[in-house]
Amino acid sequence: MRSGTIIALAVWTSVGGCPAAPSVVAPPDEDTLAVFHNNSGPMCLDALEWLADVQAAHPTLAVEVRLTYEPGATDRLLQFTALYGVSQGVSTSFEYLPIIFFQGQAFSGFDDEIAAALEALLTAAATTP
Repeated sequence: MRSGTIIALAVWTSVGGCPAAPSVVAPPDEDTLAVFHNNSGPMCLDALEWLADVQAAHPTLAVEVRLTYEPGATDRLLQFTALYGVSQGVSTSFEYLPIIFFQGQAFSGFDDEIAAALEALLTAAATTP
């Protein structure tokens, strides 16, 4: 009887498999500027232009840029937005791209106010040991 149970268990796990453990998503690294965009909308293009200037001014800044249509990017973005719950900027509910995460804050959309807020965070991060 014992060998029948072991065989049944072996068949079940090889066919049905074990249930997957829930994945735990860590928030984005606070020192990394994470940008999710579609590379086509006006706010995304403005943000990418701004980002190029920021990277030139802060060459050691860690940056993670993801296109929302690349495999896995949307899942990662949805996990991050669930962790934050609310965004700042053009939308408080992550309705607009780009979505930017930096220093524990999330921004949805892009305009001059968001650029100024991010630049203030960059300055503060640069002066904090």
